[in-house]
Amino acid sequence: MLNYIKAELYKALHRPYLWVLLAVMLALEELFLWLLVSASFVDMVAVLSPLMTAGNFLVIPLSHLVVSGPYGSGTLKNELSFGLPRSRIYLGKLFTAILLGVALCAVLIAFYLGTGWLLAEEKGGETLLENLSVLAYVVAGSVPLWLGSLGICMALFFLLRSETGAVITLTLALAIGTPLLEIFQGIQVEPFQAAARFLWSILPVTQFGQYTNELTWGLLAKYWAIGLGWLAGASALGVAVFRRRDIR
Repeated sequence: MLNYIKAELYKALHRPYLWVLLAVMLALEELFLWLLVSASFVDMVAVLSPLMTAGNFLVIPLSHLVVSGPYGSGTLKNELSFGLPRSRIYLGKLFTAILLGVALCAVLIAFYLGTGWLLAEEKGGETLLENLSVLAYVVAGSVPLWLGSLGICMALFFLLRSETGAVITLTLALAIGTPLLEIFQGIQVEPFQAAARFLWSILPVTQFGQYTNELTWGLLAKYWAIGLGWLAGASALGVAVFRRRDIR
């Protein structure tokens, strides 16, 4: 497994796709920081916490990068012809995506804070330590939620033969899923309300709004349970179906 992950990392790191994605994200961060150039560094740190939900959208291109056309390129068929177990292929790509995601997250956050520090005229403030503590908490709670979303994305890319279909499905689910659940919760029909409330309570993407409430260890534990639960469940389903999928 370790050798397979190393090979997948090597392939991903040598694809222009990864570096273009990173360059685009860094450019967007730079532009955003220039819009905040008149703000203090304390405010820049505070603004970063609500942006953590954007990580749910970032897992889509990240998953696509690692899966890399399993049904269309013929690469997957070659791997299977060498006798590699399908579970190793699936989990190897999943762990590769996780490692790349963690590294990408670290780079983006470090770049934001470092560049913000250089651009801001007012560096310190009474609430700087407090804002940094809140940011650390939000990141610690967001990581498992991102992993849950990543697990779902990887499963769909393996289960759907159309990569375009997977991208569209995931993007629409993230873009309109939360507003739809809010609408369903307002419909005065108990089955709709009950289903919407249940999905709202367990989906990774709907948890980010709770950062506006009291930040407790219990909330952090809940986020890790939800995120890792979706990661494990989606991966188990993906492996089970992938084992039976006909590769042409």
